[in-house]
Amino acid sequence: MQLKEDKVFYTRTPKQKHTIRNISTCQHGAACLSILTDEKYFQGSFENLRKVRKAGVKCPLLCKEFVIDEWQICYARSIGADAVLLIAAVLTDMDLKYLLRICKELGLTALIEVHDENEMERVLRIDDVQLIGINNRSLETFIVDTSNTKMLLEKHGNAIREKGILVVGESGLFNPEDVAYVQNAGVSAI
Repeated sequence: MQLKEDKVFYTRTPKQKHTIRNISTCQHGAACLSILTDEKYFQGSFENLRKVRKAGVKCPLLCKEFVIDEWQICYARSIGADAVLLIAAVLTDMDLKYLLRICKELGLTALIEVHDENEMERVLRIDDVQLIGINNRSLETFIVDTSNTKMLLEKHGNAIREKGILVVGESGLFNPEDVAYVQNAGVSAI
């Protein structure tokens, strides 16, 4: 990440498409900004999060990290995160419940990411879940398929609505048609 005048340049790895976002993005309707902090896989850093917060961004910031320990949540909060990503594929149910409790105690929102039906079912059995992110990218093959969102919401949409959980669409949303597709499936945010 680089800061230049009033802009935040937010990028993924050089091999992936990147997005440039203006700090004023929040003033123009973004409800939250996702900041890559994972160094090993996405060349992010916690310093990215700190710089964005110090640059004056007022909207909530999501710390996009492979969280596996409570210290990561505590540290993210201490440098300005309002939310953290918890990936169901890498956490046990007990870990998810524990880390959700830590988030709640620190005033953070947890976005719990699922990739498939098994993960969705696990997460729906956990109390106090507010946000579920459906990732359309397979962790095994890295293939992106937006029909994953539609399939999961067709099967679990009623339970999600009954619990008042908001759904975030993740990965593979490159154009207005992709966004419309997941919105029509029942996604509340992207």
